[in-house]
Amino acid sequence: MALHLELGKEGERIAENFLVNKGYKLVERNYRHKRGEIDLIVRNLNNKLIFVEVKTRVNNEYPELSVHSRKQKLLFDTALYYKEINQVEDETYFDIISINFTSKNKYEITHFEDIVYEFED
Repeated sequence: MALHLELGKEGERIAENFLVNKGYKLVERNYRHKRGEIDLIVRNLNNKLIFVEVKTRVNNEYPELSVHSRKQKLLFDTALYYKEINQVEDETYFDIISINFTSKNKYEITHFEDIVYEFED
């Protein structure tokens, strides 16, 4: 497996553990629809359904900035499809978990909650 794919999978594992340790319940991981993918779908302590994008980088101060407008639209459309197929009527919430590896086994994790995506239809 390519190094960047391994790094991404490691980041998703770290993010999932981080959320579970905060009391979140995993609903699904790596949900795909067409060209979109949602890394983690979870429910928080208030039972809110949250779609989580995980961004993992090495020595990059702001991995979360790589969630550009095209990626945001794919995430949003994939989340809407998930809700439709699973007959979920909950409000849609999006989080980003940013993981920045500063050395081989050290990383900084930042959890951005309730991200609002703005894009044109």
